[in-house]
Amino acid sequence: MADQHSSHYEAKGFEVLAVFFLCYSLMTLLGLTVERIPVFAESSESALWTTTIRTIAFQMVFLVSPLVCYFFLKFPAPENLGLTRGPALKILSWTLITTLVAILVCYVINKALHVLLELNHLPVAEQVVVSNLRDSTNTSIVYTMIATITVLAPLAEELFFRGLLYHLLQKRGRIMACVVISVLFGLIHYSSNDSSVAGILSGLIRTVPMMVLSGFLFAAYIVTGNILAPVGCHFLFNLFGVIGIKGLQFL
Repeated sequence: MADQHSSHYEAKGFEVLAVFFLCYSLMTLLGLTVERIPVFAESSESALWTTTIRTIAFQMVFLVSPLVCYFFLKFPAPENLGLTRGPALKILSWTLITTLVAILVCYVINKALHVLLELNHLPVAEQVVVSNLRDSTNTSIVYTMIATITVLAPLAEELFFRGLLYHLLQKRGRIMACVVISVLFGLIHYSSNDSSVAGILSGLIRTVPMMVLSGFLFAAYIVTGNILAPVGCHFLFNLFGVIGIKGLQFL
């Protein structure tokens, strides 16, 4: 009986991986197609539109793949997401508390890493989407970026990393699953325009706060048992970042 369960689990792992790469291929193709639409390709800010469209396509991979697994592979099981689990007050309180602590801790780590990089004369890498959001004055691009950062990204990434991938890996141990996923979560936020060794190293170092954030998101999920807690925490964390970049005038 145990062997049957193990075999079934391995098959699920292979199927999930296949679904992910299929969704990645389709979303990449869709993104490249949308980029070529004249309204974007011929715009005076076509480079910013290209970055924005590619960011959306990338996030759609994390949104579509868990939905395909959920509805067609029946994985993870509905009860694992805990959408109806726990009192609303507990979920809300943990979401707010986790967000506040995560913002404070990640801010301190980010500032410390910034100083460390400067002291060692390393370039200070910044996510492309962040620099584009800060520099763009096109309201259509700005609002599209804000919606992607505050709505699409939290929902897509939480469904994928904590809703799908966590339940795929936790059989090998919760701590191991949390650590591996947190590293992956940090690495997908890697960004550096500098292809030198120093630039790559700087980009990797700047992913550390995102790995730490993932730990807080896991705490919210495990304590409440409800996927809405990390989604809410992630939303508030990103919203705070957007306000820090653009202020309140675009909200």
